[in-house]
Amino acid sequence: MTSRFEPSTHWQSQTVGLSAQQPVRVFQTQHNDERNPRHDHDFWEIVMVISGKAIHEIDIGAHPIKSQQAIIIRPGNFHSFHTCRKLNILNCVFLPSVIENELAWLLEEPAVGQMLYHPMNTKQLGSTVINCSRKHAQRCLDSIKPIISSSQSAHMPVSRSNAINRVATVISELAEQWAGQHDLSEECISPVVYRTMQRLTEQPEHPWQMDALADQVHCSKAYLTRLFSAAMGISPMAYLAQVRAEQAAILLRRTLEPVSHIAERTGYPNAEHFSRRFRDHFLMTPSAYRRRHQKYPTY
Repeated sequence: MTSRFEPSTHWQSQTVGLSAQQPVRVFQTQHNDERNPRHDHDFWEIVMVISGKAIHEIDIGAHPIKSQQAIIIRPGNFHSFHTCRKLNILNCVFLPSVIENELAWLLEEPAVGQMLYHPMNTKQLGSTVINCSRKHAQRCLDSIKPIISSSQSAHMPVSRSNAINRVATVISELAEQWAGQHDLSEECISPVVYRTMQRLTEQPEHPWQMDALADQVHCSKAYLTRLFSAAMGISPMAYLAQVRAEQAAILLRRTLEPVSHIAERTGYPNAEHFSRRFRDHFLMTPSAYRRRHQKYPTY
């Protein structure tokens, strides 16, 4: 039987005008009742809710959003807004390279790493939601609003470095709020932890073992486990499971590949093991996940 599956909407960096020369863009949008297309994207997104209400739907559930909240969506995560009631938002989007290169130093700040890379689960519902004080929300808005006028006018444009610095300010402000709302370790993300994250993210299909991973980042297994767990709130292997599940979800949405092939490409020994681990993460089997997203073809 021929599958009716079509890949879901995927917004690429070029869709929103991101490039190496302009790695940050900011847009102010309003929604009232309409549903914006369910989509994923290959860039980071920070949504600042200025006013109004809506339901933010992601892969494993939905949650209400309101003014003075910020939502951080990692590259590859699937989401949309619906049941909007005069929703007025500021969208700040930026290339992954901004975090990986120019702002890698920010990961040394307590709370930033856990805020950006915390594991998806039923409590957090797959996206980082931060309740901001009025003061912090206004600081975030004031920091990134100039980028809007910069993109709309050739006069007095915000430079590339200025835009990146403004993103750094917003992330720092949000991390301060995040830290006040969560029980966090005082340890920040060390270079060892960041290198570990890079290895696991770049090669999720590799049959990683803790001994080999520790050798890759030049430390002992016990030290790596303690350092990573303190900084991220989960073990290296639990983080790898998250990376594999999220990358498998992208392949399920965007391709017609058999589940067994996706299991192999994302580091699982067989389809049965893949199905169990995927269900732990998304609360449904890979086949059920794909069927769910058949309802939302490419726009």
